[in-house]
Amino acid sequence: MYKLRFTRSAISGIQRYPDVIEAISRFCEGHFGEHKALKGGDKLLRTRQGNHRIIWTRINETTILVVKVGNRKDIYENNLGSVEQALEEMEPEELNWADLGIQVTMVENLPTYELPVNNSSLRQFFYGSYLYSPVLTDEQRKLLPNLTNFASYSQGIDSLLIQSAPGTGKTICAVLLACNLYENYEYNIILILPKNLCHDIWEYEQIKDIRAKYNNESFFVGTLEQWIESLYPELFSQIATLEEQKIALKQEAKRIHITDLNDPNENDVKLYTSFIYAIDESIKNNQERILYKQNREKIEQLSKINKTRFQANLNNKILRVDALELLSQKLIPETITPRKSTVFIVDEAQDYLLKELKLISNVMLNRWREEHQHPSLFWLLGDLNQRIQPVDFDWGDLHLNKIHSLVYNYRNSKKILEFANIFQEIAQKLTKGTKALPSASDLESGFEEGDPVKVLEVSTTYDIEKLLSKISGKTKKSEENSDRYLLKKLAEQAYVIHNRQETVNKMAQFSNINHLNVADAKGREFDGCILVLSGCNSKEYLDANNCYTAATRPRQRLLVVMTSSEIEAIGREKLGNCEFFDTSDEHLESLVTWIAQSSNAESGLKDTDVVINNIINQVPDLYFDTYSVLNFIKASDEQIHEVESTLISKLKKCDVNSLESQLKELESLRDIGDRVGLRCLILRALDRSWDAVTEAFCIKADDPQKYHRLLNAISTELESKGLPYEAARIRAKVHRKLPNEYPFSEKFPTDDHSPLVAILCKLAVNRIKSEV
Repeated sequence: MYKLRFTRSAISGIQRYPDVIEAISRFCEGHFGEHKALKGGDKLLRTRQGNHRIIWTRINETTILVVKVGNRKDIYENNLGSVEQALEEMEPEELNWADLGIQVTMVENLPTYELPVNNSSLRQFFYGSYLYSPVLTDEQRKLLPNLTNFASYSQGIDSLLIQSAPGTGKTICAVLLACNLYENYEYNIILILPKNLCHDIWEYEQIKDIRAKYNNESFFVGTLEQWIESLYPELFSQIATLEEQKIALKQEAKRIHITDLNDPNENDVKLYTSFIYAIDESIKNNQERILYKQNREKIEQLSKINKTRFQANLNNKILRVDALELLSQKLIPETITPRKSTVFIVDEAQDYLLKELKLISNVMLNRWREEHQHPSLFWLLGDLNQRIQPVDFDWGDLHLNKIHSLVYNYRNSKKILEFANIFQEIAQKLTKGTKALPSASDLESGFEEGDPVKVLEVSTTYDIEKLLSKISGKTKKSEENSDRYLLKKLAEQAYVIHNRQETVNKMAQFSNINHLNVADAKGREFDGCILVLSGCNSKEYLDANNCYTAATRPRQRLLVVMTSSEIEAIGREKLGNCEFFDTSDEHLESLVTWIAQSSNAESGLKDTDVVINNIINQVPDLYFDTYSVLNFIKASDEQIHEVESTLISKLKKCDVNSLESQLKELESLRDIGDRVGLRCLILRALDRSWDAVTEAFCIKADDPQKYHRLLNAISTELESKGLPYEAARIRAKVHRKLPNEYPFSEKFPTDDHSPLVAILCKLAVNRIKSEV
């Protein structure tokens, strides 16, 4: 048995050409199909699968890395230089890493994903769940020594900062190394994450393994609020919501007649909290820092809000920083872990209050060391260039004693980095004379050159709507039967990031498009996306950070939408390496086709309601991967029951011959979970309940939970039709008895498969005989 790993390029190719999945699945058993070793010295091999090509190599005796997958007409473009040459079957006998656009020195740091040994659905893996099985690169593994030698540190709390650019794998480092520290070094782990990342991180294979083995003992992964709740639920219940904070601010502003705060927004609340309510008095020259300068007028107004009156307006509620202060003063390590040391990790640390970070480190962890002989490491990960919250501090304010940077950018192409750095340079200029920001991403740290960033120059909102309308109606050319796979369809959805929330609200009506603001997009990534920059200029620090953060979300393709005035505000000359387009139909069509060629499969599964709506509207030709998708989104039994009931109701209205034809077609479906589930669905719609039971029996050994669910669903349907005895016979297969109120319940032979009428007649005759 071989372990299989895949580069992102390979996974993108598989998503575009799903016909290769079955061939790749056989690699695990050492069956590589029609393959040959290629000359060139880099030990690359090629497998032919029809018109598709799979380029791979052996990492070691037990592990195979699939490097690239594509159609023969495009997989060699990097080294043949023309599609025509490939079409003539003049495939190269010699191939090196450089021919694939990868420097040999960077091979050890290629981001890869490993197929879990117990994976039950390859399609599910390639269309999204691969993200939950990342492998540490060589650069990331080298961080481990910085995390394992702090227990003997005697000069206060040991601390480590990973300040690195977007796409360098900070979060993956935190998660995978935290798992390593927990299992191999027996540290108590507390990993604090942004809310929008938690769901994905909880799905990591390593996280799930630890939770299954150790039941979360001494291992926490979640938001700061969730951590507080896990320790002190009553304290958590006292934390005021954002809306409650807005109301408290508004009430006091109204009392003292500050008209500009009649309708405070989220930014006002955070400015008040950061610069007034929870200000760190130890910071000198705070008023000379960029965020204070750019918000001076607003902060001066907010400074008139009395802290005591603001607290009173919260009606016995407190802020998160208050809850953390109470917790940090009384929490002792012995109450939360039997382990002797703790690693406290904060991801995206640049967006927390300085006071919050100091409470964790200087108060709580320091007290643990001094009073409880419990050494700890305070590990922060972040990037000041991606700060999108109005909290103003520099890493130096935390007096950290170890700083490390990750160099390689595993996400963005060099062309995308070049565009994103325009906004980082704007931020650098705005902060000139104050604390210097970290350097911009080095273009050479990117793995791929990538396509040039494309800029659509628009005049009005109507032009943007025209583009989105074309994208919404775009149907990509699919291979045979690929339109029957929901994962493939979801991969075709477009993602649009807006630097202003108001444009998100305006554009939400277009279907097949997902609209995100910068906060929602942060921490996520896409093969390709559209960035709508509204009101963008070169004067606002946080706006520059927002644009920089948004521009670093796509891996390969980025389409930017800006007005002429916004382009001039940034500097048209700075966009010299971008390709410009106007709003003519010809240009819009080419842009839509270009952006549609990128796959966003993993992101298409985020919205459960959208996924379920797609499933129930695909009748009569059901999606082949219906149950794989339901499993992927972790649909509950209740949700699955609703989906099945809706589909059966719709299928009953379809032509019987078409259902019989589809039943036959599904026999060849490779995934047993999808095959059995879908065939049962059609058999139930055809009122062939016992045939559905026979079909369900195929998964009894491999998936007893699904087997029980199917039989219970079938028996419930029979009961609703007034067939209680038939329902009982089916339930008997999962060890459930006939209800006592049914006639003959005490003697009904649930294991007798004779016709029901014959059984009932026999029971009636026996009763008559016994009474005579």
